[in-house]
Order: sequence, then structure tokens, then C-alpha cells
Amino acid sequence: AQRCAVALADAGRRLVALKAAVEGHARATKKREADVADDATAEVLKNLARDCEQLGEGEALVAPVGWAGPDLKGVLLLVVVARGGAGGWAGADGSACSVAVINAKCDVDGRLFHACKLDATTGQFLRRRALVLAAVPR
Repeated sequence: AQRCAVALADAGRRLVALKAAVEGHARATKKREADVADDATAEVLKNLARDCEQLGEGEALVAPVGWAGPDLKGVLLLVVVARGGAGGWAGADGSACSVAVINAKCDVDGRLFHACKLDATTGQFLRRRALVLAAVPR
């Protein structure tokens, strides 16, 4: 329970930093403002890379990622990075990670880009909202 609370708090911190970077880009009207927003984005990515490198065997990291246009409408994805070594979906190899990219909000337009199959029982489309990459070398 403690590890889960820490992981959620870290994900919240990443979301705040990402939101600030996206909003900085949206507000930038001068080169200097765009440079500051670029620096904020680079800091978010640097911290994310550091946190991924520090994952212990069997640990996972959740990071919100996405993009937005000038109107701040965009796409929110969640990236889950899990280091192997403890079995589960990350696998047994402690020197590799599994990565899942999850569409956090699948609107009508976005659904067109997701793999799907027809459920013969209900007649509804079942959509794959996650892309999983297994055994990614560290």
C-alpha cells in the first residue's frame, strides 16, 4: 500500500510538471517564452528518464504524457514502465522493462486509430486501448 501511494504521488507530480510545460508552450508568443517552455519540457523528460533508470526489479512507474494545441485541447496518454525481475507482465528478466502506452481518454475521433475486433456476442467493437512493448532492453 505504501509503494502504491508513493507511485501515485509521483505520477501526480509528473502530471503537474507536464501540464505546466504544455501550458507554457500554448502561451508562448515570443522566442524567449518558447525557449523557457522547451527547457521545462526537457526537464520533465530528464526527470522521467532518471526515474525509469532508478526502477528496482519488479517496480513500475506511471507517467502521464500527451500533447495539446494552442486551444489546450489535446490527447492524454499514460505510460507505464515496469522493470522485470519479479515476474508478472514485466517478465522475469531484471535487465529489461515492459512498457505500456494507454489511451487515457478515447474520444470518438481517437477511437478510429485503435485496433479493434467485433464481439460476436454483443455486436460491439472491442478496442485495444493499450500498446504493450515487452522485454525492452534497459
